[in-house]
Order: sequence, then structure tokens, then C-alpha cells
Amino acid sequence: FDLILSVFSLMYKKNLKAVLKEFRRILKKDGELLVVVPHPIERMVKHIRNYFKRGKFLKINGNIRYFNYHWTLEDYLNSIISQGFRVEEIKELGSSSLKESYYPHYLVIRAKAI
Repeated sequence: FDLILSVFSLMYKKNLKAVLKEFRRILKKDGELLVVVPHPIERMVKHIRNYFKRGKFLKINGNIRYFNYHWTLEDYLNSIISQGFRVEEIKELGSSSLKESYYPHYLVIRAKAI
């Protein structure tokens, strides 16, 4: 593949490195990986939780309950780098809502397979 687009999926994976290793395996050399996840800081800001407490946690959205995994910015970047990628660009995107525009909501990472 020339491009892998991973949008709002890595936070549901228990083993980041295993997923990224598979991405690297199927991606051509110099192929691009584009990752979009909720910004790791958002959990702390919205839910007043320990940013450094990694792993599985329960999320409740109305009547819907589900699990996902909290990974720090360091976890995402080091996992991507360690699995054979070079980070090309990082973007931290805010909200269009003035009320929530004081912190980044989304993290976008563009990396190249090496």
C-alpha cells in the first residue's frame, strides 16, 4: 500500500506496537501513514484523570458504555518510530466551539515508512 489512514481506531487497540508493526509490514517503503486520534490531553481536561495512567478505561456516552485505551503523546510517537516510521508532521487540532477551544481535541500524525 502507498497510504494507510487510521482514523479514530488506535485508541481501541491494547497493543499499539503490534498494530503499527502490521501497518509497516503492508506499507511500501516511503509509503505514508496518517493517524488521527483524540488528543491524549483531552481525557485529562474533560474527565480530570491522570494523564500518565495508561491503558484500558471505561467511557460512558449517554446510555452507551464502551472501553478504549489511553495512550500518551509519547506512547503514540515512540510506538510509531520504533516500528519503522519517520514522523514527518504533527498537528494538534482544537474545537470550533469557543467553549472548548482552550486545548487540543485531536492529534494528527503523518509518518513515512523507512
